[in-house]
Amino acid sequence: MGSFRKRLLVLIIGLGVVTQTVTLAAVLVSTRRTVEARAAEQLRSGGAFAQQLIRFRAGQLANGVAVLAADFGFREAVASGDAPTILSAARNNAQRIGADVVLLLDTHGRVLASTAPSAAGGAGALASLLEDVPSERDRPLFRVLGENSYQFFLAPVRTPEIIAWVAMGFVADDSLAQRVRDLVGAQVAILTHGDGGALLVASTLPPTERRAAFSAALSLPAAGADPAQPGGWSRIARVGETEYLSYARPLDSRGAAVDVILLKPLQEVL
Repeated sequence: MGSFRKRLLVLIIGLGVVTQTVTLAAVLVSTRRTVEARAAEQLRSGGAFAQQLIRFRAGQLANGVAVLAADFGFREAVASGDAPTILSAARNNAQRIGADVVLLLDTHGRVLASTAPSAAGGAGALASLLEDVPSERDRPLFRVLGENSYQFFLAPVRTPEIIAWVAMGFVADDSLAQRVRDLVGAQVAILTHGDGGALLVASTLPPTERRAAFSAALSLPAAGADPAQPGGWSRIARVGETEYLSYARPLDSRGAAVDVILLKPLQEVL
């Protein structure tokens, strides 16, 4: 009789332990999902901040290039082909807003002058800038030139007919990624898609993790590919030895497609 009671007691205790273990596991899984969902929502909000920053930069470019294109001395220099005056005026106006490059294009898209010769090497990409002029001008315009991606805004140079186009641009580099990181509080990677394929142009990750981040980004679904998540997608991604909760947002832009990827270490999320 005593042996039976002992076995019954052990059985009851065992069932209680199993029940509590299952309940605790369910609570932990539910808590983890809730925490991840909240963190993913924060990253989605961060993606919206990144888009606003890009639009703000587009407004800066629009104002800067409009002032330059309307400057009488600049228009006279363009009409006469006075290269030193063209470059001097271009550099002065670019410096006012911190732009990285100013290009002067003829009406066929050929480069007449550039404040950054290295950015003038992509003849095909630059010529195609004029193809985007009639489209939605309030949307940021990106082009991949060499190993860099640039955000441009164009304006016509008139005397009074259009004799040239002037383009002013910001480079999408690590300083931009750092500004986004400061806004959203997460690691940032910026991926562009040009004629040569995908290119990781900027990141706040350490250099040792950038290649791994690029490989991880390529293995993920294309941003915006899921109709259920038109603003982007979030998921767990491994970069090197670290697991991140990642969120990718395709920027609302023209030209080369640009994805902003935000990454939060899971150990910080949980």
